[in-house]
Amino acid sequence: MYDIQTFSYFDSFGLSPLLGLLLLVGLFIIFNAIYFIPTLIAFNKGHRNRWVIFAINFALGMTGLVWILLIIWALEKIDDPQ
Repeated sequence: MYDIQTFSYFDSFGLSPLLGLLLLVGLFIIFNAIYFIPTLIAFNKGHRNRWVIFAINFALGMTGLVWILLIIWALEKIDDPQ
């Protein structure tokens, strides 16, 4: 018969499956924190278009050009409507 062996991607690096899972979760959190920097800036500054920046960041932020444009837009001076 066939001998079925389980293979984990992390076995090749000498990591236990739990440590590998924690590594993936950590990388996921770091990636999302970097990905949503324009949104975080816009919300922290109280930008009037923060929800638009969030929607564009969510949909198109993976393209580098859009991400850079969103950071510039989020850092833009906010007008006081007085």
